[in-house]
Amino acid sequence: MPYVFRFHKGAETIDGWQETAQIGSKDIEAIDDPNGAKASLPITSIPTPFAGYELTKTAFAFCAERGNERGSTIYHKLVANALDVLEIFFGY
Repeated sequence: MPYVFRFHKGAETIDGWQETAQIGSKDIEAIDDPNGAKASLPITSIPTPFAGYELTKTAFAFCAERGNERGSTIYHKLVANALDVLEIFFGY
């Protein structure tokens, strides 16, 4: 049987060109992060501002559900950058 490449674990096995279910939040949470959210640099190959918005929205959700405002993960850095931009716009 050929190997099915997936980032997440626990998905159903498919045979050939079967239709699969849409990836949900549980599948996304099951993806192993090799850096453990300790990346030192933010993602720089974001093609559109909308993708950057989605990353920031995900970072806000990550920090809110964990209940810790202080941290050194890449999610906390994205939230800090977004709040810095908002402060600049507010001051303007």
